[in-house]
Amino acid sequence: MFILAQVATMNRDMQGARNYFERALEVAQEPKVVAWSHIYLGRIFDLQQSREAALNHYRAAKTAGGSLPEAKAAAERGLEQPYEPPASPQ
Repeated sequence: MFILAQVATMNRDMQGARNYFERALEVAQEPKVVAWSHIYLGRIFDLQQSREAALNHYRAAKTAGGSLPEAKAAAERGLEQPYEPPASPQ
């Protein structure tokens, strides 16, 4: 599910990505998958202007990814400020 969610994200299919990340959370047991699914969901909610939902996912990611430095850092960035995608190259 996580891979399908990433593909949907790359294809800018945010609703599909959201569905796949939510399904990944239902079945995943690996902390890395759980943490990054929450991070990506937080980013999707930030892009949809749903900051409170985004914050909930960043908090969950920080809890799930506490021993994963990259996931913890990404979750903390999400808690500090809303996600903005990188600027497209000109």
